[in-house]
Amino acid sequence: MLALHKSTTGLLQGKSFIVVWDLMAPDAPSHVLVSDNDITCACFSPTSSSVVLAGSVEGGIQLWNVREAPSVRAIQTAADLGTQCAVHFPAFGTHLSPARTQMHTSSIVALAPIPSRVQSSRVESSSSSTQFASLDDRGIVCFWVVNESSQRASLDDNDNSNSGALRLVCSRVISVWGPADDPRGGSSPSALCFDLEQMTLTSLLDSMSPGPSVQGISFYPWDPNKFVILGSDGRLLQRSRFGAPPSPRTFTGGNACHATCVHSSPFLSGYFLAGYADGYIRLFNAEFETPLTTWHASHAQHSSTKAKPLSEATRIVQVQWSPQRPSVFFVLDSEPCLHAFDLLQDGTAPIFSEPIKLSGDETTATSRHSFAIGCSLSRTSFAVVTNRDNSPQYITISRALAVARADEINEVHSFLDDVL
Repeated sequence: MLALHKSTTGLLQGKSFIVVWDLMAPDAPSHVLVSDNDITCACFSPTSSSVVLAGSVEGGIQLWNVREAPSVRAIQTAADLGTQCAVHFPAFGTHLSPARTQMHTSSIVALAPIPSRVQSSRVESSSSSTQFASLDDRGIVCFWVVNESSQRASLDDNDNSNSGALRLVCSRVISVWGPADDPRGGSSPSALCFDLEQMTLTSLLDSMSPGPSVQGISFYPWDPNKFVILGSDGRLLQRSRFGAPPSPRTFTGGNACHATCVHSSPFLSGYFLAGYADGYIRLFNAEFETPLTTWHASHAQHSSTKAKPLSEATRIVQVQWSPQRPSVFFVLDSEPCLHAFDLLQDGTAPIFSEPIKLSGDETTATSRHSFAIGCSLSRTSFAVVTNRDNSPQYITISRALAVARADEINEVHSFLDDVL
């Protein structure tokens, strides 16, 4: 799990760093990844947990490879901090490369791994390559391929150049806004995509209005050519890497409510969840504009402990499908409270709700609180929420929520057919 932090005191004052936690060994972090830039988001490589990617306020993308030998600067920093965990500085950064590599000119709001099962014959590289997308707050999406280079700089170069073996290559750039889509009245280009050889990034940006206009992105595991964009105005937009945007272009939650988060099912083709500022979770099918069904986390009839009642101001902070069970998903709200839903046990309400005690004087959860679902060696499911000091808080849920039924996918499809 990755937890973002910015230091205001001590040796790392003014620097951002990412704390990497091994959920199976929670006593101490396994790595600390340091950056001179102001990090806004981070993710693991979709093909290797040893590679971490991060975006920054400055619009740069950085890469760390924790399997590479640490630099002299990193070894000295770890000694100065008195930490036993490994410290790493970026092995590659677009801000240290030629200007053509630095594609973003505004803050990166999200990074998203691109699923490897590619159905389009027009994808730039093989399905086994590492690909991800970066989204900035003006609605520019850059698609990247991680390549390995045979040329490396010395590890004694004080980390002022791209010293690692891995490189980032930008393969495509698109804008999520079309003429009728721009929420801020800009004169967006007529085409959503542009060719880097025929249209410069500067000319595209000149035709767009300033951000922030978007805040998140989620690819469909069943069709990596398509993805959902979370707009700053709460809209959900459906877009594609190649070709015209699929229909529907916009998903609506009703009642002028604002979407706050989105997550696509890793098991159920065509379905994704969206959390909203009104405290509701809505289930969508990618072929329909309106949600199939909704839940409110306050309808907790089977809570293991009594949770706080959701108020009008309660927001859904994060939704996440279970990595083990097709019928199970988890919800973190701003109260803060963690909820677990099992569609086969109760299709109307969470079966588990647990209040979360945040550290310090924090009273509500926000999008900066990292949230992950794991499964222990004993097959007990647990959730992890990071505290202000980046330490993980473990919440044991239930072994039943970690072990799938024999025919669970078909049972869930039957449930969804009834909903349709």
